[in-house]
Amino acid sequence: METNEGNTSDPYVETRGQGTPLGNILNSPAMALLHSASIPSDNDVLQVKVTIQEGKENLRLLNERIALLRLSLLELERHREEVQTYVTHHEAVLSPIRHLPPEILSEIFLAATNGQCMSWPQDCGAPWHLDKVCSYWRTVFISLPKLWSTINMNLKGDTPSSAYQFLRMCLDRSGNELLTFSIMTGDTSTLLCDVVVALVSCSSRWQSASFDVEMLCSVRKSLSPAKNSLPYLQRLHLASSQAGTIGEAVLDTFEVAPRLRDLSLIQIVYPSQLLRLPWGQLTRLKLSGNTLREGEFTRILRQTPNLVDFSTENERVLEVTSEAVSLPHLTTLSVVNKGSYITRIFQLITAPKLTELHIHARTAFSPEHVLGMLRRSECPLTDLTLEASHDTDAMWEENIGIICLLAELPGLTKVDLRVLRASDAIIPRLTYRVNAPAPLLPYLQVFSLEDPLCNSGAALETMLKSRMMFGHSSEGENVLRSVSLKLSKPAPPTFPELEGLTDLADKKGLKIEISP
Repeated sequence: METNEGNTSDPYVETRGQGTPLGNILNSPAMALLHSASIPSDNDVLQVKVTIQEGKENLRLLNERIALLRLSLLELERHREEVQTYVTHHEAVLSPIRHLPPEILSEIFLAATNGQCMSWPQDCGAPWHLDKVCSYWRTVFISLPKLWSTINMNLKGDTPSSAYQFLRMCLDRSGNELLTFSIMTGDTSTLLCDVVVALVSCSSRWQSASFDVEMLCSVRKSLSPAKNSLPYLQRLHLASSQAGTIGEAVLDTFEVAPRLRDLSLIQIVYPSQLLRLPWGQLTRLKLSGNTLREGEFTRILRQTPNLVDFSTENERVLEVTSEAVSLPHLTTLSVVNKGSYITRIFQLITAPKLTELHIHARTAFSPEHVLGMLRRSECPLTDLTLEASHDTDAMWEENIGIICLLAELPGLTKVDLRVLRASDAIIPRLTYRVNAPAPLLPYLQVFSLEDPLCNSGAALETMLKSRMMFGHSSEGENVLRSVSLKLSKPAPPTFPELEGLTDLADKKGLKIEISP
């Protein structure tokens, strides 16, 4: 009896129609010709052609079989995915999260979306992805008023009317929660008025309101019903994207807001005359790019005696002979302007409790009047941020001025300098040296330096090492705690002198960060 045992071990062996096994096709009858340079005879040519034809036929059969196997594999993989999904879905039934009551799940949602807001245009990020998990999560998500109480709407460009429906949905689902919202638009369309009217209907729940519109006068009428109905408003931001006026009529919607403490006015024309606000109760005020009449800057300061935090940016301060205004509660002052206006601003302020000062000079400035204000105020300044003009022609004079300023402020503990060529003049004055007087800023704890034209790191290395070796408190601890250096210079911006500082800083308990 004949058996097929010889063929079962080879997966490629099967019988063709002529009885030639696939496995035998590789046994060429012209093997001798394959390994020689002999010229084949006519009979050899005929035999080789037959062999080639048989090989091609076998290739076709093998390709067909491979295709069938691949199709079977794809079907098995698809079926495996279906089974895996089937198992996963049933495992979800046993998931511990199903045992969480909606109260706990609500707290998880609130923690996961901390800082997120409902935004238009809508996106797929948080918190919207929460309602895509399952119907239970969607129910919890929709029923959380706090998630719907922070709304950000950008109506610039071609905004569909569905934006209004989105706002109505947020207002309805926010329940009785206090509202935080911002509206940004570049036109005065009917949609903007509809949005403002919808928000005004909930004005008794406003906590933080931001209007950044092309012309504030376009929403004055829509805002008017909110007057005397702002019991919880704490923060207000009013901005005009084209420095437009409010118009002849005064905007008095926010005149009565008993809890308003934080105000930002951006690009408003004559704000103290065209806005009626509870200036006297403000503790934080930010002014930026507003158009001020002569004496208006001082008038605003006199109306806000309770300021704790005051920021002014790019204001044309036209006062010439005004006396300095006392701000007895001011602790933080930030000034961004041209050097000449910085000089005027510091002539107009006295702040006996000032602890934090930020100055960004867009053009060269002299610190003379800054020093005058600090001496006049006798304030306990501990935190200074100073960005010079980066004017290479004024670099030397500005750096000398910075040294004079630092010399007057020995109590500083935190200094952030953004200057040019600090290593030439400023850094040596901060360095401890043997048998030499103590350097500037003996109590310095946090030091940041940004120098886009640093020519050497050697002076910085010497200064920092001396501070780590000799700058100790009465308890023997290093006074300097944190250093951040952001340096660059004409290529290549590398400072090999500073490479060894990291290990030494670790040993001394100093946090140091160096970046190009």
